[in-house]
Amino acid sequence: MALEAEVAWYLHLTRMFATAFLDSMPAVRRAEIKSEELFSGEAPAYERLMAVLPIDDLSKEMFEENFAKPINKKDTMVDESAAGLVDEKGFGKFLLELEQNGHFGG
Repeated sequence: MALEAEVAWYLHLTRMFATAFLDSMPAVRRAEIKSEELFSGEAPAYERLMAVLPIDDLSKEMFEENFAKPINKKDTMVDESAAGLVDEKGFGKFLLELEQNGHFGG
């Protein structure tokens, strides 16, 4: 299997699992918050998070302090020697095929 197909498969499987898990939760216990929203430190993300977490000791200030800077950024971890290794168009094709059919080949 091509590297692009493997990566697409893992991404698709992760999305499917996350969606199924989220769908199994009662509406009052779920929130969809993108990491960009968390790291922005803005009030709407904090408010949505607090609405579903069963805690009352995370202040807005603590939230801002903890999410003020991403600690797992990959900016400095780019491996330029791998440039061109993955066919981005091929990856997109494989991912679309999985999203439409749930499998490869048809």
